[in-house]
Amino acid sequence: MSVLSTAPSGALRLGDRLLMELVCLREENAGHPPHTPDADARAIAAGGDFAQRLATRAQALPGSDARLRALRRLRRSALALVGIVLTLSGIAGIAAASTTLGSRQPVSLPLLVCVLVGFNLLSLLLWLAIQPWSSRAAPGLGRLIRQLWTRWERHALASSGPAEPADSSALDAIRLLAGGSSGRWLLGAVVHAAWLAFSVCALLTLAVLLSVRAYELAWETTLLSPQALAQWARWMSLGPALLGATGPETLPVDGALDSGAREAWAVWLLAALVVYGVLPRLLALLACVALAMRALSNIGRDLTRPGYARLRTRLLPDHVGLGVVDPASERPSAPRRRVPGRAAHGRGRLALGLEWAPDDVDAIESQWQCHWLGMADSAEQGRQLLDQLAQARTGRLIFVARATATPDRGNERFAVEAIDAAQVPAILVLAAFERLQARGNEATQRRLDEWQAFATRAGMDRVLPWCADATGALPALSEDGISA
Repeated sequence: MSVLSTAPSGALRLGDRLLMELVCLREENAGHPPHTPDADARAIAAGGDFAQRLATRAQALPGSDARLRALRRLRRSALALVGIVLTLSGIAGIAAASTTLGSRQPVSLPLLVCVLVGFNLLSLLLWLAIQPWSSRAAPGLGRLIRQLWTRWERHALASSGPAEPADSSALDAIRLLAGGSSGRWLLGAVVHAAWLAFSVCALLTLAVLLSVRAYELAWETTLLSPQALAQWARWMSLGPALLGATGPETLPVDGALDSGAREAWAVWLLAALVVYGVLPRLLALLACVALAMRALSNIGRDLTRPGYARLRTRLLPDHVGLGVVDPASERPSAPRRRVPGRAAHGRGRLALGLEWAPDDVDAIESQWQCHWLGMADSAEQGRQLLDQLAQARTGRLIFVARATATPDRGNERFAVEAIDAAQVPAILVLAAFERLQARGNEATQRRLDEWQAFATRAGMDRVLPWCADATGALPALSEDGISA
């Protein structure tokens, strides 16, 4: 699974993703993530995908407690503010219903509907009309809310003196929540919830007052004719008819209303308030909540951002240190014990390459008076060479390697097995030694010491540098192959 996948981050809670984004903003502003080995180690130890490790690291960073306190205080303040708005809206709905219903007798049905529903519907239509342009106002909304929060913090928390990181974390969180698409949907949800509280409280107030007191209800007009008034009543009855409330088709509009007609028009009034006031706001509230949740779910999901991308190799390392899993073979530092029988009767030399092969094999065989066996490119070739060495009658083994190469355990193991199979002395020739010398005296001596330790562990007698000159001459070997 690709580490760029953002799907797993959806399993994180909003608070975790919000804390991730706050840390990401700080590190992007700084230009690079700070060195945090303890937090990185905790994230790696916790495991999970990239998003889960980012969340664990954010919680383990220094100052994370202050950021969490700032987020909790911001949430409490937001819930308190929403609670105050809903309470005031509910009180306004109760006051509007009781004042309009008890202002005079008889009570005008058109006036009741206009006061309790008209402004509600008008503001809803206005909100729908400005939606195509509301995304442009989202950044300004975020700045306004941040300014209001800063002023509130300055006045309400002046005595406690909060630390600067907590304050900036709250402001950054406000920018994330209110400065994008989530901000306008959250604000829309609060507005619709306020109007819904107004409508529900007005509806309940009307239901209680109409149940405990007798009111004279009437359709009244000064400018409109009776026919226009009846037409207006029919238009306004389209909504209540959906709930089964009877309208002017069966109920009188003008003139005195008997008790049965007053009761029917009271039911019609409650149905009109439900259809024109409660249901539209409820649907708008549900839509805003769904869109806000969708927008909030995108927080912390873009793991390709620079603030996250710089941490990918630290939290998802492609390798881990396992220690020494293949300890080096313990070889005595003293010269290897010889087997007199094989070594005494052997004549000539055998040469092998350690990950190296000469361009002119004939020149090596002629000047060194040896037979070139080749080099082991695979495990199968290595076994074949070892079988040949076990059956050969030779007096000396010559291993040739590039001087610039780094000695490794694989070559050392092969050299040990080859010497054990042949049971003869061996030397190591470092080819292209002039290339190693071009790296400087310090690098040359360090690599030469590594090869000397390699030869000692493998049981070789000597390390012989081979510097190619213009004539391509090879290092001269003595009869026993030890001196040059």
